[in-house]
This record gives sequence, structure tokens and C-alpha cells, in this order.
Amino acid sequence: SSGQHLLELINDVLDITKIEAGSMDLELNEVNINDFIIDIYSLMKQQFEDKGITFNYFITESISHFDCDKRKIKQVLLNFLSNALKFTDSGGNVDIKVEKTDSNNLKFSVCDTGKGIKKEDFCRVFNEFVQLEHSQNFALKGTGIGLALSKKLVEMHGGFICLDSEVGEGSTFWFLLPINR
Repeated sequence: SSGQHLLELINDVLDITKIEAGSMDLELNEVNINDFIIDIYSLMKQQFEDKGITFNYFITESISHFDCDKRKIKQVLLNFLSNALKFTDSGGNVDIKVEKTDSNNLKFSVCDTGKGIKKEDFCRVFNEFVQLEHSQNFALKGTGIGLALSKKLVEMHGGFICLDSEVGEGSTFWFLLPINR
């Protein structure tokens, strides 16, 4: 487990380096939105159940396909979900939502009822190697790479990433992507 974690950390650092060097390419394909979200949901469902967190997904528009590098966007959503799992207590809720915002954009959101983030930390949360203080539980610390990498991957797709949060109420991490590139 520790070896796998270290390998993932090294791969994330290498991905950030490739993006900054301009040597990472996107492999764009048409992706079925329902299959894509169900696959991600299936990967994470047991972890949420094991922690006693209600986990759902919602696709609010009848968009059947969109263009993206499936592996990279999946990585973004898995990063969001891993953080939601880490910072949401048993009895909480986490939802994946996909909706069409206008004629050419999809909004992907991961909403949780977790610990929330202070407004003054919003500007830092997507920076590399930043770990926000959660004094109640030092075991929640991560590497500080996942959200920075997610931001770069979304921007490579021509999208942008953001968050909404209230301390004690939870967080929503979301990004917009063009439907067609």
C-alpha cells in the first residue's frame, strides 16, 4: 500500500513537470457521459459505503457525449472524490453532478458535507504542495499535489476549476469543460 502510494505521488509530480514543460499531450476522444460517471461512481462507491457516507451521482442534462482525455478528467474527478472522502465524516453526503451550463460547456461538481474550507484559503488550495491545516486531525494530511494537478489538467482542456465552501458546511469543487473541442 505504501509502495503504491509512493508510485502515485511520483507519477503526479512527473505529470505536473510534463505539463509545465509543455510536453504532455491530450488524447481527446468522444466519451459517453453516463458510462464515464458510472465507471467513476463504481470505483469509489465501496470506499464511501465503508466510511458510512451516502454517495450519489446526478447527470442533469441529456448530454450523451463530450470530448476529453478520459484518463486525465477521470483523474481530476477521482482527486476531488478522494478529498471529499477524506474530509467528510460518517453520516455525511458526497455527490457527483454533471450539468450543461450553456451551449458548449459541461459543469462537473463534487459536493460534500465535510469540514469545509476557510475563505482565506481559497486562493491557496490549488497551489502545489499546499496542505491546509485541519487541526482536528493530522491524519488527514495529503501530499498537496492532487488539486494542483487537477487544475492544470482542466486548463489543458480549455476549462477552468473553482470551489465553493463554508467551514462546517462542506465544499463543492467544480470545473467547466467545453463539450466539443
